[in-house]
Amino acid sequence: MELRTYIDELKEKADIKLVAQDLGLKVNEQNQAACFNGHDKATPSLTFYEDSQSFHCYGCGAHGDVIDLVRRMTGRSFVDAMTDLAQQNGMVPWQGNGEANEFGQVRECLQTAAGIYAEWLPPDLDFLDERGISLKTARRYGLGLTRGNQDLTLALEEKGFDRPLIRKAGLLNGDDADFFHDALVMPIYSGGQVVDFCGRSLAKDASAKYKRLPNGRLRLGEALFNWNSLATEIIVVEGVLDALSLIQQGFENAVSTFGTTGFGKKRLLELFSKSRVETYFIAYDADEQGKTAALDLGHALQALGKYVQIIDLPAKDPNDFFLDHDRDEFLGLMASSQSPIDRELSEITTHEDFDDRMRLLDKLLLRSRKLMPIQREELFQKIHRQLKIPVKVIKEQYASLSTRAHAQDGQSATEFTDRSIAPSLDFVDGTTIMLVPRRVRQPNDPAPYWQNTIVTSGRERFVLTQAELASRGWYAEALEQSDLSLAKVRYSPEVVERFLYGKAKGDLVQTYERIRETMRVYLDLPEDETYDFLTAWAIGTYFFPIFTHYGYVHFSGVKNTGKTKCLDVLKCICHNAVEPVSMTTAVMFRIITDLQPTILFDEQELLNRTQYDELNGMLKCGFKKTGGEVYRMETNDSKQAIRRWQVYCPKAFASINPMEDVLSSRSTQIIMQRSFKESVKARSVVEEDPLWQSIRDNLFLVAMTSGADISNIYHSLEKPRSIFFSGREWDLFKPILSIGLACNKDVITKQLTTFAIAAHQRKQDTYTENAPDMILLRYLADVITKPDWYELVELHEGLKPRMKNQGLDMQGVFDKNRMGRTMKNLGVYDTKSGKKRTDRNTKVMYFLEPEPIKRILENHQRS
Repeated sequence: MELRTYIDELKEKADIKLVAQDLGLKVNEQNQAACFNGHDKATPSLTFYEDSQSFHCYGCGAHGDVIDLVRRMTGRSFVDAMTDLAQQNGMVPWQGNGEANEFGQVRECLQTAAGIYAEWLPPDLDFLDERGISLKTARRYGLGLTRGNQDLTLALEEKGFDRPLIRKAGLLNGDDADFFHDALVMPIYSGGQVVDFCGRSLAKDASAKYKRLPNGRLRLGEALFNWNSLATEIIVVEGVLDALSLIQQGFENAVSTFGTTGFGKKRLLELFSKSRVETYFIAYDADEQGKTAALDLGHALQALGKYVQIIDLPAKDPNDFFLDHDRDEFLGLMASSQSPIDRELSEITTHEDFDDRMRLLDKLLLRSRKLMPIQREELFQKIHRQLKIPVKVIKEQYASLSTRAHAQDGQSATEFTDRSIAPSLDFVDGTTIMLVPRRVRQPNDPAPYWQNTIVTSGRERFVLTQAELASRGWYAEALEQSDLSLAKVRYSPEVVERFLYGKAKGDLVQTYERIRETMRVYLDLPEDETYDFLTAWAIGTYFFPIFTHYGYVHFSGVKNTGKTKCLDVLKCICHNAVEPVSMTTAVMFRIITDLQPTILFDEQELLNRTQYDELNGMLKCGFKKTGGEVYRMETNDSKQAIRRWQVYCPKAFASINPMEDVLSSRSTQIIMQRSFKESVKARSVVEEDPLWQSIRDNLFLVAMTSGADISNIYHSLEKPRSIFFSGREWDLFKPILSIGLACNKDVITKQLTTFAIAAHQRKQDTYTENAPDMILLRYLADVITKPDWYELVELHEGLKPRMKNQGLDMQGVFDKNRMGRTMKNLGVYDTKSGKKRTDRNTKVMYFLEPEPIKRILENHQRS
C-alpha cells in the first residue's frame, strides 16, 4: 500500500470531532470550538468539517487534517501523530518511517508556505477588487501573494526548512528561484491538507496566466479547488476565480478544474467516478474551447450514469458574470440549463453552413447510440422540429452511421473513450511512442511485406492496430483515414532490438554534441551559437508533440549561400523529414496527420503565389498545437464523408526573399552568407552515408529515453530573467531552451540564450520600423502632450502621413474604425470612461494621457 493511500484510509477511520474532544477541545453542536492557539475569548473560531476530516480557524487561519490536529496540540512529530491515530483506530502502524518522515516534512513545508503567502496578501489588492472577490472570501480560502524571486525560500529557511526539502515540495524552479513570483497564489486542499498550489500571474506580459506546482515534486495527493468527494451536486467551472465568485454568492459546491485541460480528462473522470457526486452543472467559459470541453466532459459523465446539465453563460466566464449579475440570475441560468445532447443540438442550429450542420449532426447521432430507445426517438423528433429534416431521413442516417461504427469495432456499437494519440510520434501518459516499420514474412508465404509497429519508451513493441491501441487505453483517429503506408525505415533494426532488450539507451548530451559537430563540418553558419540552435531544433523534432508551440526555421540569403544544403542536412537528421517538391496541399495535410513529419520547403518564394493561399493558411496556424485543423469532404464507396486533418508539425524554409510578416513572426530567421571555407563548400550531403543512419539511431534512443525529462522541464519552466521578451517569442524559444536544459550543461544553455536574444533583437528591429501598432504608438507619444479629450478624426488625419511613409493604405488597411479598435486593444485609454460620443455631431472622442501611452510604447519595444 502506498503511503498516500494509507493516510487516506487512516483519515476515513478517524473522526476528527472525537479526536478533538479527546484532546480536550469542547466542540459545540455547530462543530466549533475555541482555537488551540488560544486567541479566542468569546466566540469560537475553530471549525471542524466532517466531510473532509479537516479543521479551519477563522481567527488565525490555522488549517489542516486530523493528523495535523494531533501534531499541533501534542507537539508530536508527523510520524508519531500518525502512529497514535493508527493504534486508536485499529490499524497497523506504518512501517517505513523514513518515507513517512519525508512525507510529513513536505506536508509541513507546503502548509507553512500557504501560511506565508496568506500573510503577504494585502487587504486591498486591486486584482481581487477588480474581480469582485472580497477579502473575507480570500482569507477563508487561504489566498496569498508572492514577493520577490527568493522571498518564500528565505522565509521557509528561517522556519527550518532546507533547500532540498523546499525543492522536493516543488516550490523552487530550475533556477533555484521561487516557483511562483508576481502571482496570486491559491492553495489546493485534499482532506484538509495542502497538496498543490495554483498561481495566477499578475504580470501583464506573462506567457501563461495560470500554473501549478511542477510534476517532479513529491506528491501528497490530488484534488480540484474546493473539491468535496462527499457532495452529491457540484458546479464545475474552469478557473479558481470563477469558483470563488460562485462561492461568494452562496454556491458552496463550486469546483474548479484549472481550465479545460489543467487536470486531465482521464484523471478528472477517475476522481468524479469515485465520488458521491451524482449531479453536475458545467459552467465552463463561453469561448469555443470552453463550449467544446463542456460538451466533451458532459457526455463522458453521462456515460458514467451521472445527471449532467450545461449552463449557457451570457458572459465570458462566471467571474465576469457576477460583476454585473446576482445569485438569482445565476439560478435562472441553472434552471434553463440543458443536457449535453440538447445543448449540442442547439449549437447545430446556430450554424448556417449546411455542410457544417451535417457534420455536427452526424457526430450527435453517433453519440445517441448510448441512449435508451425512447430517448433516441425523442431526439429524432427534436432534430425534425428544429432542423426540418424528415424523421425517416434521420433514422436512415443513424442506421448507416451505426452500421459503420459496428463494422469498425466488430462488436455492439459503443463510443470510444480512449486517449487519442498520433501513432507516428507522440508522448502520452508519460510514454513516448514512435512508428517503426519492419520487414516481416509469414511462415507459409515467401513474399515479405512491410508491417507498421509501435515502439514505446517502456521497451514494448506491437503491431499498429486500433485493437492493440485500445488494449492500452489509446486510440488513433489517423488509422481511420490512412494505413500509414508511406512511413520510411529511419532506424536500424539492430539498434531497435538492442533498445527493446535493454542493451541500449540514449545519451542526449553525446548526441547533441555529435550533431553540432557534424553541422560544423557540412554547414557554414553565421554565428557560433547558430549551430547550437539548429542542433536543439533538430532534436526537438523528436519531441514536438510535448510542446504547445514549435517555431519554424527560415534560411534566407542570396544565391549559393548554402540554404538548400541546410535543408539537406535537416532532411537526414530530423524526424520523418520530407521535402514536398510537387506535393499537393491535400497530400500534405494527410502526411502531417499520418507521419508527424518535419517538412522542408525549398524555394519558399512559391508560397507567395495566389494558388498557395490554402497552404499559407495552414502554415500560419501550424506552429501551434491547438492552431487548427483542416476539414475535407472525401468520397469513398460512392459515399461522401468529412475527414479531419492536423497541421501542427516542425517546418523549415529556404528562400532568397524575406518571409511575409505573419509567417516571419512564427519563424526564427538564419541569414546565410557565402562561405569562404573550401572544405565545407566541397562537402556534399549524401543521404546514403552511414553517418546519417548512425545519428538517426542515436536520436531514436534519445527519443525513447529523454521524453519524460524534457516534458517535466518544459512544463515547469519559467522564463529566465535573462530573457527579456515574452508572448509568442517566448513560446517559440521555450522548447529549444528545454532541450538545452535537459543536457544539463551551462555552456549549451548560454549559447542557446545568446542566440535567442540576438534573433529576437533582429526581428524586433524590423518589426519596430514597419508594424502599424508601433507607428500608431510612436505617433500618439509625439502628439499627446497633456491629459485631454482628443477627436478620432483629427488623430486619424494626423496619422496618415506616417502610415503613408511606411507604404500602408490608411483607408484600406488602417481606417478610423480600426484605429479606434487598435487604441482600445493597446489599452491607451480607459475603456470604462475614456470614450464618448456627443449627441449633436456624433464625434468620437477619447480621453488620452501621455504617461500611459509612453509606458505601453516602452513595453512594446521591449517585448
